[in-house]
Amino acid sequence: MRQALSIAWCVFLRMARDHRALALLLVMPLVLIGILGAALGRMFGPRPLDPFRVALVVEDQEAGGFSLGRVLAEEVLTAPEVREWLEPVPVADAEVARQEVKSGRAAAAIRVPADFTRAILAGGRSEVEVWTDPGRPLPGEIAAAVVRQFVDGVTAAPGPMPRVEIQPAGLRPVRALDYYAAAMAAMFLVMGGLARGADLVRERQEGTLARVLLTPAPRWAIPAGQILGTFAILLAQFAVLYLGTRWLYGVRWGPAAGVLLLGVAFSLAAAGLGVLAATLFRDPRAADGSVGLIGNLFAMLSGGMVPLYLFPDSLRAVSRLVPNYWALTGFLDLMEGMGVQAALRPALVLAGVGVACGALGAWRLQARPELFR
Repeated sequence: MRQALSIAWCVFLRMARDHRALALLLVMPLVLIGILGAALGRMFGPRPLDPFRVALVVEDQEAGGFSLGRVLAEEVLTAPEVREWLEPVPVADAEVARQEVKSGRAAAAIRVPADFTRAILAGGRSEVEVWTDPGRPLPGEIAAAVVRQFVDGVTAAPGPMPRVEIQPAGLRPVRALDYYAAAMAAMFLVMGGLARGADLVRERQEGTLARVLLTPAPRWAIPAGQILGTFAILLAQFAVLYLGTRWLYGVRWGPAAGVLLLGVAFSLAAAGLGVLAATLFRDPRAADGSVGLIGNLFAMLSGGMVPLYLFPDSLRAVSRLVPNYWALTGFLDLMEGMGVQAALRPALVLAGVGVACGALGAWRLQARPELFR
């Protein structure tokens, strides 16, 4: 184990001394976060080209064979002037509706309670809930306006007015700067891991790895040291981006324990990807070219460039195959104030990716001696 730690320390020092690479991996993301946050922040609120998807829960029970909730769902929300803006999608229950909004699959949700018709007909009090995404307030405002108009129209008898209550599906809004701080941190950590993989290919071509084999260190210590060293530099990179975005832009990352957990797990995933990538290339130029290509591809597929709610359902399903997606989802949940527990599932997925990729890369390095030549 001592040999692996020595190799890891050498890897860390070598990367830390590459000032050009550090500038690209630390300064560039901070600049991009500011540019994207300012330029693309309007996507976190204005009307898209297609109607907003609204999850609809109608619990309203009939009174005398009549249900106002059904009228709202089947007549009001399906009217052409409403469908121009809103696309109602029935879901099973209130919890499903909340999850639809939190995940970005729905822009808002409407819940009609079980006693709605009875309360209206009796001149009593009832409540229709509209849940919104704090980062996209416009859909909730439109849905609430439609529901208010309907409630006002059906309340002809004197008595207390039924209420339309607007609630956020999350706990606090995520600003564009917050969003892109998490997205760019994920993208540049992947690029950092791949850049280390390209360095490994270069070291192999220069004979550095072959010389390491002449030392008393066991062969398993070489990939282990490479992974540990890469992990350490990526974790340090994340710490700089975390502190830099908080200081420069006031990014609200959420609970520090959850952020640290995700940062550690994603650094491990990026380190594993980098070592695995090093075993797939023979030409350093091809490995260097893959850094930007794969890094940007992962960022685009995970919603790092354009928010996921603008993706079609098919592409949103593909995004789950990219580690950046799990990091971004976890960070956004923390930013909304959902608590440290929101980071557990994505952290486990990312740790699994890191262990699997690192183990496969280490196995290839040990099983194929020609990779050291």
